[in-house]
Amino acid sequence: MISVIIATLGEKDISGLILSLKKQLNTIDEIIVEIDLENNVSRVRNKGWKRAKGKIIVFLDDDVIISDNFIKQGLKDFVNYDFGQSKVIGGIVNAKDKFTGTVMWFKRTVLKRVGGFNEQFSFYNEDIDIYLRCIKMGFRYGYLESPVWHPKSGGFEKLIKGNELLKQEHPKFYPKLIKEIR
Repeated sequence: MISVIIATLGEKDISGLILSLKKQLNTIDEIIVEIDLENNVSRVRNKGWKRAKGKIIVFLDDDVIISDNFIKQGLKDFVNYDFGQSKVIGGIVNAKDKFTGTVMWFKRTVLKRVGGFNEQFSFYNEDIDIYLRCIKMGFRYGYLESPVWHPKSGGFEKLIKGNELLKQEHPKFYPKLIKEIR
């Protein structure tokens, strides 16, 4: 059973994304849209996956564009992993070694074990934080070839540098992240 969670501020028209997902209902069991009224994407994602029934949870940003076989292709790639991300094409340049929250895949059991998203990360770096916690606990990470288009321009460097919470939560990994963006 697969649950797709879309966290949104409610400002964007997500009807195209919903329509694309509905075309894949043979592989998706439920689509949950959570509206973020508190400007805390971590809290909203936690609400979504805790409400969801799926054994696999897919988180999508509200501004991505997916193909008609996105879920099916992603499932083929995900079978050997505990958590991962899909390839992102577009405004955010995403290499395999850079984490992104644009599209995240998790087994429900992994989310339970790591305690979900750290709600102290209200809007940025929540993805990096949860990925690093999963890695520390020994879960298998996968980079999935099922691509999505993300038109928004990213700011990976700006988000990482100077983030004291990220530095505090992951003192061993933080220097590696800083080194990577230089």
